[in-house]
Amino acid sequence: MKHLKGIPVSKGISLGFAVVYLKRKIEVNNSKDSVPIEEKKKILEKALEKTKEEIQLTYENLKKSNPKEAEIFEAHLLVLEDPTLQEKINKYLESQYNLPYAVKSAFEEFIEALQNLQSEYMKERAQDLYDILDSLLRNILNVPKVDLSNLPPQSIVVAEDLTPSDTASLDRKNVLGFITEKGGPTSHTAILAEALGIPAVVGVEELFESIHDGDELIIDGTNGDVFVNPAEETKKQYTNLKKEKEEEEKLLKEKAKEFAYTKGGKRIEVAANIGSPKDVDKALEMGAEGVGLYRTEFLFLDRDTPPTEEEQFEAYKIVAERFKPHPVIIRTLDIGGDKQIPYLNLGKELNPFLGVR
Repeated sequence: MKHLKGIPVSKGISLGFAVVYLKRKIEVNNSKDSVPIEEKKKILEKALEKTKEEIQLTYENLKKSNPKEAEIFEAHLLVLEDPTLQEKINKYLESQYNLPYAVKSAFEEFIEALQNLQSEYMKERAQDLYDILDSLLRNILNVPKVDLSNLPPQSIVVAEDLTPSDTASLDRKNVLGFITEKGGPTSHTAILAEALGIPAVVGVEELFESIHDGDELIIDGTNGDVFVNPAEETKKQYTNLKKEKEEEEKLLKEKAKEFAYTKGGKRIEVAANIGSPKDVDKALEMGAEGVGLYRTEFLFLDRDTPPTEEEQFEAYKIVAERFKPHPVIIRTLDIGGDKQIPYLNLGKELNPFLGVR
């Protein structure tokens, strides 16, 4: 038995078997070629469209269960539409560099800028750019991506790192957790793991020297412990601990419907943050006494025309009736930043977070 230690980023205990994920890296050289620039631009345009379709599909699938986390992939789409990125790519193409190198170099300018910042949070955002770059290069070079959505039951993914799109594609029925050598607690990969309820430990040193495909594993995403081919006593201990945690979660859900008080006896109202009527069942299940923020922009997204007055009325009415007699606070339309609505024709801005909202 081996005991490894890492950074816990998504709580929970899982017992399963290692699936080692070795991602083939895209090799790009800095050679120049005689391919006409217009031909390169056509290939790029086609690859961009395919990459956008893939990201949009990831967004749509994730939005059904985790609308807030799905916004990560809306931001990915904005990156691909950034005119500054296109300008940087064109600069390399005009110098006769091959297309993959031009794209990689343009992205790396943005990545370097993020990595030079002092904020660890902003440094973690560089991982998102690597994710987008990897998808775009694969579509330019027609290199397939490993499918993580169809893994065998009781899988625990072991990887050097997972991108946000890797994490979002994991089959939640069969994947019981993941372990990586790289990564940090503020990465979008960690945020997604927590939101999807997938136990995860990152930053585990000498991972591939310690774990091989098919090894039996225990992962403790609460404390950052990983056990490789555990002894029977350890398996029994963590099986019992897992049951205790599940019973505790069940009890907490039951308690969620009770009123909340501080230790000093002050009554605290607990309200939900929702984006559509679909969120009501979960909010009520968790004991919400009303809605503190109803984000109406989700009624306007992912469609070609604005919702009618009647559609909006029905969406608000359903929520108000379900929470009656508790209050529902509705925020008027808040767009801009990573929430763009093309049919309103607000125009593109270099930094939409600082523009019209």
